[in-house]
Amino acid sequence: MSHDIYFSSSRSGQRFDASAFDTYVQHHPWLSWRDDTSETHTEVEYRHPNTEVTFTYERFEVSPDSTRWPVVMTIEYGKPHVFGLEAAKELARFAGHFGLSVIDPQGDAARPLPFDPEPFLTSYDAGNRAGYSTRIANRSDHSSPLRTLPFETIERTWRWNFEIEDDTEPFAPCVSYVEVFGTPQVAVVWPETPEFILPEVDLVLVWRGRNRKSRLAPMTELSVALRDEPRADRALEARHVTVSEELCHAVEQLPLYDGAVTHLDLGELLDREWC
Repeated sequence: MSHDIYFSSSRSGQRFDASAFDTYVQHHPWLSWRDDTSETHTEVEYRHPNTEVTFTYERFEVSPDSTRWPVVMTIEYGKPHVFGLEAAKELARFAGHFGLSVIDPQGDAARPLPFDPEPFLTSYDAGNRAGYSTRIANRSDHSSPLRTLPFETIERTWRWNFEIEDDTEPFAPCVSYVEVFGTPQVAVVWPETPEFILPEVDLVLVWRGRNRKSRLAPMTELSVALRDEPRADRALEARHVTVSEELCHAVEQLPLYDGAVTHLDLGELLDREWC
Protein backbone atom coordinates (compact mmCIF):
# COMPACT_ATOMS: atom_id res chain seq x y z
CA MET A 1 0.00 0.00 0.00
CA SER A 2 1.32 3.41 -0.90
CA HIS A 3 0.48 7.09 -1.33
CA ASP A 4 0.89 8.45 -4.85
CA ILE A 5 1.36 12.10 -5.78
CA TYR A 6 1.15 13.28 -9.39
CA PHE A 7 2.24 16.58 -10.92
CA SER A 8 0.82 18.97 -13.46
CA SER A 9 2.18 22.00 -15.26
CA SER A 10 0.94 25.21 -13.66
CA ARG A 11 2.14 27.49 -16.48
CA SER A 12 0.59 27.59 -19.94
CA GLY A 13 2.68 25.79 -22.52
CA GLN A 14 4.95 24.14 -19.96
CA ARG A 15 5.84 20.55 -20.86
CA PHE A 16 7.94 17.87 -19.24
CA ASP A 17 11.67 18.27 -19.91
CA ALA A 18 13.46 14.95 -19.43
CA SER A 19 16.91 16.53 -19.40
CA ALA A 20 15.87 19.05 -16.73
CA PHE A 21 14.46 16.21 -14.63
CA ASP A 22 17.70 14.23 -15.04
CA THR A 23 19.71 17.29 -13.98
CA TYR A 24 17.52 17.70 -10.89
CA VAL A 25 18.22 14.09 -9.93
CA GLN A 26 21.93 14.43 -10.63
CA HIS A 27 22.37 17.48 -8.40
CA HIS A 28 20.07 16.38 -5.58
CA PRO A 29 22.05 15.11 -2.58
CA TRP A 30 19.61 12.30 -1.72
CA LEU A 31 18.29 11.16 -5.11
CA SER A 32 19.77 8.41 -7.28
CA TRP A 33 18.60 6.24 -10.15
CA ARG A 34 17.59 2.75 -9.12
CA ASP A 35 20.23 0.27 -10.28
CA ASP A 36 17.75 -1.76 -12.30
CA THR A 37 16.55 1.35 -14.16
CA SER A 38 19.82 3.30 -14.47
CA GLU A 39 19.81 3.02 -18.28
CA THR A 40 16.13 3.71 -18.92
CA HIS A 41 15.94 6.39 -16.17
CA THR A 42 12.45 5.38 -15.11
CA GLU A 43 12.74 5.12 -11.32
CA VAL A 44 14.51 7.37 -8.83
CA GLU A 45 15.03 6.59 -5.14
CA TYR A 46 15.10 9.22 -2.42
CA ARG A 47 17.17 8.01 0.54
CA HIS A 48 18.39 10.34 3.25
CA PRO A 49 21.60 8.91 4.76
CA ASN A 50 20.92 10.32 8.23
CA THR A 51 17.16 9.83 8.63
CA GLU A 52 16.80 6.57 6.61
CA VAL A 53 13.57 7.92 5.09
CA THR A 54 12.97 6.55 1.59
CA PHE A 55 10.43 7.00 -1.22
CA THR A 56 10.53 7.00 -5.00
CA TYR A 57 9.84 8.98 -8.14
CA GLU A 58 8.77 6.96 -11.18
CA ARG A 59 8.38 8.10 -14.77
CA PHE A 60 5.58 6.85 -17.02
CA GLU A 61 4.14 7.64 -20.44
CA VAL A 62 1.62 10.41 -21.14
CA SER A 63 0.30 11.90 -24.37
CA PRO A 64 2.55 14.63 -25.85
CA ASP A 65 -0.08 17.35 -25.38
CA SER A 66 -0.87 16.47 -21.76
CA THR A 67 -0.24 19.04 -19.03
CA ARG A 68 0.31 16.21 -16.56
CA TRP A 69 3.97 15.46 -15.93
CA PRO A 70 4.94 11.81 -16.45
CA VAL A 71 6.25 11.53 -12.89
CA VAL A 72 4.69 10.08 -9.75
CA MET A 73 6.06 10.22 -6.21
CA THR A 74 5.27 7.10 -4.15
CA ILE A 75 5.52 6.95 -0.35
CA GLU A 76 4.86 3.62 1.35
CA TYR A 77 2.27 3.21 4.07
CA GLY A 78 2.89 1.38 7.32
CA LYS A 79 5.81 3.67 8.17
CA PRO A 80 6.49 6.15 10.97
CA HIS A 81 4.65 9.43 10.42
CA VAL A 82 7.93 11.25 9.79
CA PHE A 83 8.10 9.66 6.32
CA GLY A 84 5.26 12.03 5.45
CA LEU A 85 7.03 15.00 7.05
CA GLU A 86 10.17 14.44 5.01
CA ALA A 87 8.20 13.71 1.83
CA ALA A 88 6.43 17.06 2.32
CA LYS A 89 9.80 18.85 2.35
CA GLU A 90 10.83 17.14 -0.88
CA LEU A 91 7.44 17.77 -2.52
CA ALA A 92 7.78 21.49 -1.78
CA ARG A 93 11.30 21.46 -3.21
CA PHE A 94 10.39 19.52 -6.37
CA ALA A 95 7.15 21.37 -7.15
CA GLY A 96 8.77 24.72 -6.45
CA HIS A 97 11.82 23.96 -8.58
CA PHE A 98 9.75 23.16 -11.67
CA GLY A 99 6.75 25.40 -10.95
CA LEU A 100 4.30 22.48 -10.70
CA SER A 101 0.91 21.85 -9.17
CA VAL A 102 0.30 18.57 -7.36
CA ILE A 103 -2.50 16.03 -7.64
CA ASP A 104 -3.30 13.89 -4.59
CA PRO A 105 -5.87 11.24 -5.58
CA GLN A 106 -6.07 10.09 -1.95
CA GLY A 107 -7.00 13.57 -0.74
CA ASP A 108 -10.23 15.55 -0.79
CA ALA A 109 -9.38 17.27 -4.09
CA ALA A 110 -7.99 15.18 -6.93
CA ARG A 111 -7.41 18.21 -9.15
CA PRO A 112 -4.13 20.11 -9.65
CA LEU A 113 -3.44 22.51 -6.78
CA PRO A 114 -0.40 24.41 -5.50
CA PHE A 115 1.43 22.22 -3.01
CA ASP A 116 0.29 22.74 0.57
CA PRO A 117 1.89 20.50 3.23
CA GLU A 118 -1.10 20.55 5.60
CA PRO A 119 -3.69 18.78 3.39
CA PHE A 120 -0.97 16.47 2.07
CA LEU A 121 0.00 15.36 5.59
CA THR A 122 -3.67 14.94 6.56
CA SER A 123 -4.19 12.74 3.51
CA TYR A 124 -0.98 10.75 3.97
CA ASP A 125 -1.52 10.18 7.70
CA ALA A 126 -5.03 8.83 7.06
CA GLY A 127 -3.74 6.30 4.54
CA ASN A 128 -0.69 5.52 6.63
CA ARG A 129 -2.76 4.65 9.69
CA ALA A 130 -4.82 2.26 7.55
CA GLY A 131 -1.50 0.82 6.38
CA TYR A 132 -0.61 0.15 10.01
CA SER A 133 -3.59 -2.17 10.32
CA THR A 134 -2.47 -4.10 7.24
CA ARG A 135 1.15 -4.30 8.37
CA ILE A 136 0.18 -5.51 11.84
CA ALA A 137 -2.28 -8.07 10.48
CA ASN A 138 0.19 -9.43 7.90
CA ARG A 139 3.25 -9.83 10.11
CA SER A 140 4.61 -13.34 10.07
CA ASP A 141 5.04 -13.78 13.83
CA HIS A 142 2.01 -12.54 15.74
CA SER A 143 3.53 -13.65 19.06
CA SER A 144 6.43 -11.19 18.81
CA PRO A 145 5.90 -7.67 20.17
CA LEU A 146 5.57 -4.78 17.78
CA ARG A 147 8.63 -2.57 17.44
CA THR A 148 7.24 0.79 18.50
CA LEU A 149 8.42 4.08 19.92
CA PRO A 150 6.39 7.07 21.07
CA PHE A 151 5.23 9.48 18.37
CA GLU A 152 7.20 12.38 19.89
CA THR A 153 10.39 10.33 20.28
CA ILE A 154 10.38 9.33 16.62
CA GLU A 155 9.73 12.89 15.46
CA ARG A 156 12.37 14.50 17.66
CA THR A 157 15.06 11.97 16.73
CA TRP A 158 14.13 12.31 13.05
CA ARG A 159 14.46 16.10 13.28
CA TRP A 160 17.84 15.75 14.99
CA ASN A 161 19.17 13.55 12.19
CA PHE A 162 17.60 15.63 9.41
CA GLU A 163 19.09 18.88 10.71
CA ILE A 164 22.65 17.57 11.12
CA GLU A 165 25.11 18.91 8.59
CA ASP A 166 28.37 17.16 7.66
CA ASP A 167 30.37 20.21 8.68
CA THR A 168 28.59 20.79 12.00
CA GLU A 169 31.01 22.22 14.58
CA PRO A 170 31.45 20.79 17.07
CA PHE A 171 30.68 17.34 15.67
CA ALA A 172 27.15 16.08 16.28
CA PRO A 173 26.56 12.33 15.78
CA CYS A 174 23.43 10.85 14.27
CA VAL A 175 21.17 8.92 16.60
CA SER A 176 20.06 5.42 15.69
CA TYR A 177 17.49 2.87 16.76
CA VAL A 178 18.51 -0.40 18.38
CA GLU A 179 16.82 -3.37 19.97
CA VAL A 180 18.27 -4.46 23.30
CA PHE A 181 16.63 -7.20 25.36
CA GLY A 182 13.73 -7.16 22.90
CA THR A 183 12.99 -3.45 23.39
CA PRO A 184 13.51 -0.71 20.77
CA GLN A 185 15.55 2.17 22.12
CA VAL A 186 17.31 5.29 20.84
CA ALA A 187 21.09 5.14 20.93
CA VAL A 188 24.19 7.04 19.91
CA VAL A 189 27.79 5.94 19.44
CA TRP A 190 30.28 7.88 21.56
CA PRO A 191 32.32 9.91 19.04
CA GLU A 192 36.10 9.54 19.00
CA THR A 193 36.72 13.27 18.83
CA PRO A 194 37.96 15.60 21.57
CA GLU A 195 34.83 17.75 21.42
CA PHE A 196 31.28 16.96 20.35
CA ILE A 197 27.56 17.46 20.93
CA LEU A 198 25.98 14.51 22.75
CA PRO A 199 22.19 14.22 22.41
CA GLU A 200 20.01 12.91 25.20
CA VAL A 201 19.08 9.36 24.20
CA ASP A 202 18.36 6.09 25.96
CA LEU A 203 21.73 4.40 25.44
CA VAL A 204 25.32 5.34 24.62
CA LEU A 205 27.56 2.76 22.96
CA VAL A 206 31.25 3.30 23.73
CA TRP A 207 34.14 1.45 22.09
CA ARG A 208 37.17 1.79 24.33
CA GLY A 209 40.48 0.11 25.00
CA ARG A 210 42.94 -1.83 22.89
CA ASN A 211 40.52 -4.70 22.32
CA ARG A 212 37.74 -2.35 21.28
CA LYS A 213 35.36 -3.80 23.83
CA SER A 214 31.91 -2.27 23.80
CA ARG A 215 30.39 -0.57 26.78
CA LEU A 216 26.68 0.12 26.61
CA ALA A 217 25.50 2.64 29.15
CA PRO A 218 22.11 4.15 29.87
CA MET A 219 22.34 7.92 29.47
CA THR A 220 21.18 8.28 33.08
CA GLU A 221 24.30 6.39 34.22
CA LEU A 222 26.71 8.22 31.94
CA SER A 223 25.29 11.65 32.72
CA VAL A 224 26.81 11.45 36.22
CA ALA A 225 30.25 11.83 34.59
CA LEU A 226 29.12 14.73 32.39
CA ARG A 227 29.29 18.07 34.13
CA ASP A 228 27.15 20.27 31.90
CA GLU A 229 23.39 20.05 32.00
CA PRO A 230 21.69 19.32 28.64
CA ARG A 231 20.44 22.31 26.68
CA ALA A 232 17.07 22.39 24.92
CA ASP A 233 18.01 24.49 21.88
CA ARG A 234 17.94 21.58 19.40
CA ALA A 235 15.46 18.89 18.34
CA LEU A 236 16.87 16.80 21.22
CA GLU A 237 18.31 18.12 24.43
CA ALA A 238 22.07 17.85 24.15
CA ARG A 239 25.34 18.45 25.97
CA HIS A 240 28.50 20.10 24.68
CA VAL A 241 31.17 17.55 25.68
CA THR A 242 34.89 18.24 25.93
CA VAL A 243 36.80 15.02 26.56
CA SER A 244 39.09 15.08 29.59
CA GLU A 245 41.21 12.49 31.42
CA GLU A 246 38.62 12.44 34.18
CA LEU A 247 35.82 11.73 31.69
CA CYS A 248 37.86 9.04 29.91
CA HIS A 249 38.47 7.33 33.26
CA ALA A 250 34.76 7.43 34.08
CA VAL A 251 33.89 5.91 30.71
CA GLU A 252 36.49 3.17 31.21
CA GLN A 253 34.69 2.16 34.40
CA LEU A 254 31.46 1.42 32.56
CA PRO A 255 30.69 -2.32 32.54
CA LEU A 256 31.50 -4.29 29.40
CA TYR A 257 28.48 -5.45 27.43
CA ASP A 258 28.52 -8.77 25.60
CA GLY A 259 24.85 -9.03 24.70
CA ALA A 260 23.17 -8.52 21.35
CA VAL A 261 22.48 -5.06 19.98
CA THR A 262 20.32 -5.17 16.85
CA HIS A 263 20.22 -2.11 14.62
CA LEU A 264 16.74 -1.13 13.51
CA ASP A 265 16.02 0.92 10.41
CA LEU A 266 13.56 3.74 10.96
CA GLY A 267 11.14 2.04 8.57
CA GLU A 268 10.98 -1.02 10.85
CA LEU A 269 9.43 1.03 13.64
CA LEU A 270 5.83 2.09 14.20
CA ASP A 271 4.35 5.05 16.03
CA ARG A 272 3.16 3.56 19.31
CA GLU A 273 0.05 5.74 19.52
CA TRP A 274 -1.18 4.43 16.15
CA CYS A 275 -0.93 0.74 17.05
